[in-house]
Amino acid sequence: MKKTIYIFFLFTVIILCKGGALAQNNNVALDSNYINRVQFNFEKAYNEITDMLNGKQSLSFKRAVFLVENAYFGDSLNYQLFCSKIDIYKTIVLAYNNSNKLLNYSYKDSTTENINASLFKVFSDTIRTQDGLILSTPFQYNFDDALGYKKHLNLFVNNLLYNKKGNCRSLPYLYKILTEELGTKSYLALAPMHIYIKQRNKKVGWYNVELTSAQYPNDFYLVSTGYISQQNIISGLYMDTLSLRESVSICLMDLCKAYTSKLGANTSINFQLQCANKALSIKSNYIDALLIKQRLHKSLWIKYQKENNIDLLNQNKIAYNEINKKLIQLDYRDVSEETFQKWYVSYQKNKSSFNNNKINTTFKTTNVK
Repeated sequence: MKKTIYIFFLFTVIILCKGGALAQNNNVALDSNYINRVQFNFEKAYNEITDMLNGKQSLSFKRAVFLVENAYFGDSLNYQLFCSKIDIYKTIVLAYNNSNKLLNYSYKDSTTENINASLFKVFSDTIRTQDGLILSTPFQYNFDDALGYKKHLNLFVNNLLYNKKGNCRSLPYLYKILTEELGTKSYLALAPMHIYIKQRNKKVGWYNVELTSAQYPNDFYLVSTGYISQQNIISGLYMDTLSLRESVSICLMDLCKAYTSKLGANTSINFQLQCANKALSIKSNYIDALLIKQRLHKSLWIKYQKENNIDLLNQNKIAYNEINKKLIQLDYRDVSEETFQKWYVSYQKNKSSFNNNKINTTFKTTNVK
């Protein structure tokens, strides 16, 4: 095992040195040939993800995440390399798990819970061998560009694997991928402008995993924002667990956002609506898809009003109003970026008061062999 870890560590160094390959080319002229190539790559990714959702291909959250990022980078990424990078962390987690056992946890799911706790340890702490060699350093929260507004690639798992900085999308995505690879279960859950992890064990039942703060917070940390109502929870808009199929479907909205980031004003409204409609066919209250549809139908409504096309104007006006009614039924409340950032800074300062102390994080510790 020790030899294997050393090999993986060296492979990590080699991969990290290649991080420049992910640099975005901001100087590409948006001529028609370029737009067509981008469109082709995104449609290719869309087709494979929808094949998963339609049962024509096995569901794979890892593959769906890769497809989004690969489309953004012009179909230039290597899936086997992506898998190899993830396998590095899988190996480190298993090595740590084999050398360290949770104290005072004797329930039937102790094996699974030990793996989950080891995974959290790798995400949140420095892992060393018995000789003191650093195998892995903790992932960090990207305070400089938490929502990917400066560079869209800051939302990507590939970028997280290269620079160890992520956000409330890339961090839970990587965590979920690794639990699938390790044979345990985790579930994505939504909150306003936020994604986090839910897991379950025999001792405490459901609990939250917050990778951006390396903590197991109680539910009140989210409700304290003031933007989650009882109706939001009852309707499943927020704080509900997403199935694997639903998790794959939200990758379609990641695809849509990456597409608009790539092409800007040159985007196809039809492609965006295609992504939103398919995602909503899987999860009818997926807020990102509803909001994008709302924006697009309003844009089309205004367009056809200027063109005096009454039929299409009315069609889009009706669609826009139907979404508004849906948002009212769901008790949706708009959250600005500034509000989110203020809440998150406040949460970071007071996170100890939200910690779920029932989660066992104490190991009988030895260094990784």
